[in-house]
Amino acid sequence: MLHDMESCTSLAFVLQPAGELLFRYLMLSMICNLDSSAAVSPPSNTISRDDINTWTFFTKKCQFDHSTFSVKRNHFIQWKVVMSRAIDFIMQQVNQEYAAHGIATEQTLMEVVSGFRRFHPLHGIQLIIKLKLKFKRFRAGTFTAPSTRTFVLDMPLTDVVLRELEQPAVERLHLILPLSGRFKTFKRFLSQFELICGQQNLNCELLLILYDSEEKAETEAAVKASPYSDKIRIVFEAGSFSRAKALHKGVSEVQDGTLMLFIDVDLYFNEDALLRVRQHTNKGRSIYFPIVFSQYDSQMVCGEDNCPVEDQSHLSGAFRFFGFGITSMYKEDYVKSGGFDMSITGWGKEDVDLFVKMIRANYEVFRSADPGFVHIYHPVICDKSLSAEQTTMCLNSKSASFASKKTLVDIFARTHWTVMTRSM
Repeated sequence: MLHDMESCTSLAFVLQPAGELLFRYLMLSMICNLDSSAAVSPPSNTISRDDINTWTFFTKKCQFDHSTFSVKRNHFIQWKVVMSRAIDFIMQQVNQEYAAHGIATEQTLMEVVSGFRRFHPLHGIQLIIKLKLKFKRFRAGTFTAPSTRTFVLDMPLTDVVLRELEQPAVERLHLILPLSGRFKTFKRFLSQFELICGQQNLNCELLLILYDSEEKAETEAAVKASPYSDKIRIVFEAGSFSRAKALHKGVSEVQDGTLMLFIDVDLYFNEDALLRVRQHTNKGRSIYFPIVFSQYDSQMVCGEDNCPVEDQSHLSGAFRFFGFGITSMYKEDYVKSGGFDMSITGWGKEDVDLFVKMIRANYEVFRSADPGFVHIYHPVICDKSLSAEQTTMCLNSKSASFASKKTLVDIFARTHWTVMTRSM
């Protein structure tokens, strides 16, 4: 449903491009005090403040979103597509409305001024959009003038489509783990691997890309002593540690058609997480990039070296939406995308580069918070030899993993009480 807010008129429409989003009439919008959503809305006395579906304000070039840390950001590509289709439809309907009344005129778009948008779970995409138009009238001489008009556009959901997601085949999953030193942390990871992939027999294999270090011999001995050593293979790598090169080496060691999970030694994982890896990774079609729950500094949260991984409250950690290092894919899809950039060394950036390559190779990226993957806290050390971009990424990650905002405020209040109370 399209409304012109100045004239309070309605333009009903049905537009159904093959395989595309279905635009069709569903409801009257808020203007003229009409709102068809009242018929399906719950009683007002059952709604809390968290149930309010807020709007996102946007301009021609950016959006202002309260739900992300980055308050001002560029438009997502999906929203650009939606906006383009919405504007095309508005212009088509506006000119058809004039033609239907025998008015010899034409309106063309000059620019998008601003607007609001939101996704409503019941009603689909809703837009309030202000457009600057060029008004051209042909009767009694050509007359041209700019005009600003505001429209409300409802883009309802499609009809319900049901399909069952088949249980994924339990094919062999290769966990590829780069490692240099950090024997104590590896012992913890090895125990988890033995529990999930060994005792529960989930058809996993660990491919350990091991760099030279003072703890190399201890690591080898721990693998040989494992009751599931037949599920672990070590590939030795020389030179300075590089996660990109290590993972690329791991890919070269497995056969075509292999399902791979790139993993870190600091990661806890459970059986459900590996099930979702198999479920959301499809050869030639989709790549899984889970959003990992990242623990805050354990000393700040529980006062111990390690906090329980089951504690996933807002005080104990946060889902690391800016991290892309944990991912699963098939070998052929890795090769097709171009794989890791081997020129990237040191901390970070190689995962973001691969993520972008997968998108540009037209793979469906399945991105979701996964509580079955937990990044166990460890101090972040930003090497002085990192590039400026990598240093910024490293410092941002370090600051984000320290503690929750509430914990930081509590610490500040205890140590700077006079500052906190000076305006009271």
